[in-house]
Amino acid sequence: MFRAAPSRAFLGSMPIRLVLLLCGLLALVLALGVLAGTKYAAHLLTDASTPHGETNWADLEIVLGFLVLLAAVGIVGFTTVQNYLSVTRTFERSKTLMRNILDSIPTGVLTIDSHAAVTALNGAAERLLGLPRSTAVGRPVADLLQAVPELVEWVCL
Repeated sequence: MFRAAPSRAFLGSMPIRLVLLLCGLLALVLALGVLAGTKYAAHLLTDASTPHGETNWADLEIVLGFLVLLAAVGIVGFTTVQNYLSVTRTFERSKTLMRNILDSIPTGVLTIDSHAAVTALNGAAERLLGLPRSTAVGRPVADLLQAVPELVEWVCL
């Protein structure tokens, strides 16, 4: 049995913390840009020491430095999102492959977590236990032992 990986919307696949971080970072950069722009404009209007027609290179260097910082933040944010999406896609493909392999094994496979609850079972285990996957997953193993007493013998073999 083959299952396709679930498709998700772009923002639906990113954790809310990453989205909020990127939005907050963008808001901070925009606020710094507005602040720098207003200070630069106020400085140009009140600076009488610079004759008209001359450029104040120190102010220009500050603006260019800010633009470089803005570009660097954008590149880092973009690569972070791209790496996250790539890792998520790889994980989904691996999970789908694991499910397909588990379902193709002719031997019954049952997995449990640290709390002794069933986390997964393949088709062969479903047929052996006589229980549908939807009712077995999430139940404690003790419930399965009561429903299928032969399970102890099968496990101890």
